[in-house]
Amino acid sequence: MLATILKKLQFSSDYLSANYLAKELHVSKRTVQNRIHLLKKEGKKNGFRIQNNYGKGYYLKILDAKKFSDFYQSLNSDFEVNSEKALIINELELLIQRGTKYLTADELAENLDLSKTLVFSKMFNLEKYLNTYGLKLERKSHYGLRIKGSELNILQIIKDSYERGDKFHSIIDTKIKNTNYVDALLKKNLNSQQSRISYYEYVSTRNLLICFIYYKLTFIDHYSDDKDLTHTSIKPVNNLLLPLSKYFAININQNDVNSLGKLNRLFAEKKSVPNVKKNDLKRDLSQFIKQIDLSENTKFLEDTDFIDRLTNHLLSLFQRINKNINYKNPLLIEISVKYPLVFDITLRFYSFLKEKYGYEISNDELGFIALYFLNYMEKQKEQKLTKYKKIAIICTSGGILAEMTRKRILEIFQDAEIKTFAYYERKAIEKFNPNLLLTMVPINSNFEVPTIFIGELLSDKDLKDIKEKLFLDDQKKNNSSEAIFNKRYLNLIKSDLIFKFKPVAYESLLKKMGQELIDKKYAKEDVIKNILIRESLMNTIYQNGIAIPHPIKTDAIKSSISVGIVEPDLITPSGKVTLIFLICLSQTDRELYSSISNDLYYLMKEPEKIRSIVQVGTCEKIINVLEEIEV
Repeated sequence: MLATILKKLQFSSDYLSANYLAKELHVSKRTVQNRIHLLKKEGKKNGFRIQNNYGKGYYLKILDAKKFSDFYQSLNSDFEVNSEKALIINELELLIQRGTKYLTADELAENLDLSKTLVFSKMFNLEKYLNTYGLKLERKSHYGLRIKGSELNILQIIKDSYERGDKFHSIIDTKIKNTNYVDALLKKNLNSQQSRISYYEYVSTRNLLICFIYYKLTFIDHYSDDKDLTHTSIKPVNNLLLPLSKYFAININQNDVNSLGKLNRLFAEKKSVPNVKKNDLKRDLSQFIKQIDLSENTKFLEDTDFIDRLTNHLLSLFQRINKNINYKNPLLIEISVKYPLVFDITLRFYSFLKEKYGYEISNDELGFIALYFLNYMEKQKEQKLTKYKKIAIICTSGGILAEMTRKRILEIFQDAEIKTFAYYERKAIEKFNPNLLLTMVPINSNFEVPTIFIGELLSDKDLKDIKEKLFLDDQKKNNSSEAIFNKRYLNLIKSDLIFKFKPVAYESLLKKMGQELIDKKYAKEDVIKNILIRESLMNTIYQNGIAIPHPIKTDAIKSSISVGIVEPDLITPSGKVTLIFLICLSQTDRELYSSISNDLYYLMKEPEKIRSIVQVGTCEKIINVLEEIEV
């Protein structure tokens, strides 16, 4: 939102009122005023000032163009992801506080200080997050929203929310009133049993008990002593749970014990666990990674250090699971937003571990596993940059600007020979014979090397974009400009792959689109199965009616993007569906997925552009809209 406010102020020749901005952004006037207040505080150190004129509104004055540009770019990158995460957390905490009762849209919007329209447009992110816990967001007309799922999964998400340490921590403590009793009872029990557990396990157990009590008070409608446990063979149940049951007037049943036992080893009955040997694990892991390499055109298996480190991590993970020890890692949701390819690989890895060893991996642990794959892929990007040994920079002028640009490019290509040239020095450039060309101006003649347009003042984000463009284009070398680096995927949208549907079941639409790909020789016979497998792991219905399904395996005969236009909107439990972009890529085009998902992510934020695609409904219109998107 901050970036959008700045953009509207920047390109306005007059003052803009808070009422106007609130209407444009679908938020309250107070929300706009709060964001403006924040921007005013940031302005002094970031090269701009927001002037306020009573009766007129706000006006932006840029004092330092480079500082302002860097600040604006930072808002457009990590800030967006952080804002999405904050909204998910706030929505989730409000729903948890409501328990089994419904939360109305008006109540949600009022508590979040946002419009109902904006709240509902962002609801898909919350649904995706709940899905990772095996939970669903129930929507009921005239009632509202509430969380639905098993006791185990709800208890896990409450505990994770509690352990973030924000305001929800104090909300739970306030409702329970006497957390000191829980603390004292746990310490007494651990001392009497001479339990040797780490401080982390102690804190985790304490938090689990507090959250369990909160769950019973909030998600269970009434106290019933019919189902009370009076005695079990598990000592902590007798010595901890039964006293807590009487003190807080909550009933304890066998299902509670089972749920707690899965979350904490103190409450679990001792059971035999698989004895996984390192060599066997490494062999099985290598076979799985080989399949990933074949389907995704990666080279994980060639990196023996990667395999060894991941094997050791899994052995340690299995030991922790056997002891019901969990480490905290809130990164999975951020990885799913910023790195969709890594996220898909991680989901397949989760299925592999569950099928092969019977282990259920928590979201936190999946986040750690995802980091191994992400770290490897980032390392590969860096290695690919080292092949550019001679780099020519074509400048608008010489002097200090050219030297500044050369120094910035050196930050990426530290071992390369980098020279700057005036736009008219073609022969000198040919004599230098570069294998990468960076230009500030259009060039009439094509050089047979990758060519990227750059700005005169390069920000940190510009450097990051250069690296990303070179990585994405690594497998298909051309002499294209920045537009082709980013927009090459537009060639995959064909007129024979544009479909118009009436609203029927989402799965049926995916099957129809998948069958068209098979019939027209774009995809293999198993593409429908692979699309539905990916969908079963986590649905792909996103914001403002945009759905981006894709097969779990990247092995198309010919890369394609088929588009389904659903009119009127299809309403599903996961949100509405207006446009379906079914992405089916071959191995050689797999890196295009980042460019595609990036542009579609920004299309989600443009409801008018979405409507224009639906109204016109042609291949040309879809391509034109996506071509105009600037990230």
